[in-house]
Amino acid sequence: MFSMSRELLLVAVAMALLPVAAHVRRPIFNLLISSSLLSPALRWALLPGADEEEDAKAYCEDAHRHLVALHEHHGDAFVQRRKGETVLFVRSPRLVRGVLQSGDFGKVWVTDKTPDHGQPPAIAEYVHNLVLPLLADPLFSHKGATNKDARSAMSTLFGGSKTFATAFTASIETALDSSWPSDGGEVDALELVHDAIRGALYQAIAGRPHADKMHTVATPAFRTALEYFVMRYQRPSHDQAVTADDEVVMTQLHTAALDVVAAARADTDLASIAVAAPGEAASSCSLVALMLDAGCTDAETAAVVVNTVIAGAEAPASALAHLLRELARRPDLQQQLRDDIKAAAAPEAGGEGGGSEASQLAQLPLVKACVLEGLRLFAPATLVKRQALRDTIVDGHLAVPKGTVVELCITAIHQDPKQYARPLSFDPLRLGLTAAPILGRERCFMPFSAGPRGCPGRPLALTLMRIALVAIVRRFVLAPA
Repeated sequence: MFSMSRELLLVAVAMALLPVAAHVRRPIFNLLISSSLLSPALRWALLPGADEEEDAKAYCEDAHRHLVALHEHHGDAFVQRRKGETVLFVRSPRLVRGVLQSGDFGKVWVTDKTPDHGQPPAIAEYVHNLVLPLLADPLFSHKGATNKDARSAMSTLFGGSKTFATAFTASIETALDSSWPSDGGEVDALELVHDAIRGALYQAIAGRPHADKMHTVATPAFRTALEYFVMRYQRPSHDQAVTADDEVVMTQLHTAALDVVAAARADTDLASIAVAAPGEAASSCSLVALMLDAGCTDAETAAVVVNTVIAGAEAPASALAHLLRELARRPDLQQQLRDDIKAAAAPEAGGEGGGSEASQLAQLPLVKACVLEGLRLFAPATLVKRQALRDTIVDGHLAVPKGTVVELCITAIHQDPKQYARPLSFDPLRLGLTAAPILGRERCFMPFSAGPRGCPGRPLALTLMRIALVAIVRRFVLAPA
């Protein structure tokens, strides 16, 4: 009886706070919701926003700014109504960790359709974080043990940063040298780094000699697709459903990838190439080789190839382009990076043939710090979505009903002043950021998501970004446009 009376008293306090100004109400609501005095079910019932219908236009056109503003208004946890369903948004380290590390939540992409809304797309699926949709994925779309097995089978690839570092470097340097205008004119930084990172990623996807064929066959198709979807999604309140025209473009990508896979399958020596020649990636560690060796069909392999290029190139390129803009505003930091790179390349430091690219990167902590801070401030994946597979309690704290979609806005998490001092400032000397995701009690750092369903390609993406940054700073002086 005492416990119920106490909860009712707290509910009365919460209701009395509703007319109070948001800046006064929000911290008190957060305190009440996080209080051990309330049951998990009552905390769920008290979440702010339950009577609000989601602003679909703002969510569609500028999701991360919209969600940052909602978190500033409502606090660390709130709900919204989306087509009659309740969607939960969280940003506190405790709730973020509880959702991402729990087996009670499954990964989900599309969250704006009711379960009986037609059939899933036959070819592709819209993803909120990326410009291009993803093809139906036969490898990483599974849940539970099947997904874990798929990731384990690809561990040689995803853990192969050192294996591919030399090939990544050569490919990025070639792209930079060939893409820069001969007259020294301006170049689109995003397009430049996108092409450079995509080309380097081919080394991990196809290995030598198939990376060259992939560049010839697939690059024009990916450029066309990117241009198409940039225009497609620039239209206000664009339809997020995959259209027939979208599927035509994605089919062209799949066809180009099929040509690459067929060439790899025809190479009878593919599986026997265990050691790479100098400057070349080990073909046996490539995505295509591993999938074919596991018995995947050409169509399945090609679908994963397309998705890997889309996610693996688009996200790092976006973050790197933003990072270059910050460096252009800081000539002193640029010069410090340049000096560090020159020192690491000196023969006495193991450079210029005296050490591997991976060992030289290890001698460049400021390069790594700039990349990590860039990923914090300009996280390429703005939204992580999960869905409750059953009635559950998050971290012993908040009751979440089965079927509830939970959305974690990484931008809101990384720009939370309770987690990071001066969160909107670019500060590569900021302490506490690591290459591995952080799901701590005081803060989260998760530019590629985190937990068992986090991005498996994170190590490769970080290596690509560091190598590209070194190559760009070594070649060019960055200046504001």
